[in-house]
Amino acid sequence: MFIHLFIKEIKENIASFKGVLWMMMATIMFSALTYSFITVKELSILAQASIISTFMQVVLGFGLLLTIIFAASSISNEKEQGTLESLLLTPLSKGKLVASKFMSVLAIWLMIAIIATPYVMTLAGGTSLHNVILLFLFGFATLFTASFTAFALALSSLLHSSKNAIMVAVAVFLIFALPAFLGTSVKKAGFGKIIDSISPLSGAKNIMTDMFINKLSTSHILNDALSIFVFAVLTLIFLRFATKKLTLLGGE
Repeated sequence: MFIHLFIKEIKENIASFKGVLWMMMATIMFSALTYSFITVKELSILAQASIISTFMQVVLGFGLLLTIIFAASSISNEKEQGTLESLLLTPLSKGKLVASKFMSVLAIWLMIAIIATPYVMTLAGGTSLHNVILLFLFGFATLFTASFTAFALALSSLLHSSKNAIMVAVAVFLIFALPAFLGTSVKKAGFGKIIDSISPLSGAKNIMTDMFINKLSTSHILNDALSIFVFAVLTLIFLRFATKKLTLLGGE
């Protein structure tokens, strides 16, 4: 039953018209960015590293928004359409139901990462960053995306409206993204400093800088990844709590 539900979700999210649509969007966007970057004349190694970091931020941002929207609407849509009751009446436990949703949404990110790989490898031509790129893309970035997927899925389990679940999930994402829009001086004091220190998005950006540009040691990279690890643990706890509270009426 679990496998059947997982395959059903994969077909709806990837092997469908909307799946083809977002994959085409990703391909067009990555192609346009890559073409813009490779036409830059006199591209130095340092400039290449900065360009790779920028490209990876776009990939991660696109993947996050897409997985957040799919995850936040996943279970709440079942409630709105009246199909959750039939799922809860099957021998499938709530945990396995949510797990199938989680894995199918995470598969969307993995598809985005696979689509992005040849483009970023092209941008990394002539450098020694290929293995580092794969480590970030399928390691840190995947863990990071899985954490936001778990958070959005937990909201989808608790709330009855997919619109509300998406709004809350995107709002939290934007709050964590706030340091990217703040000046350096603002991020060093007050509220800006607090958000920057706990934001997993800031951690992801710092990891990219450490790995692609500064080429720092593993210990330094793991230190910057602390906020991501903490966020991952907290979101898994939240998802477990939301799974136990999963009902037909939601938690609004």
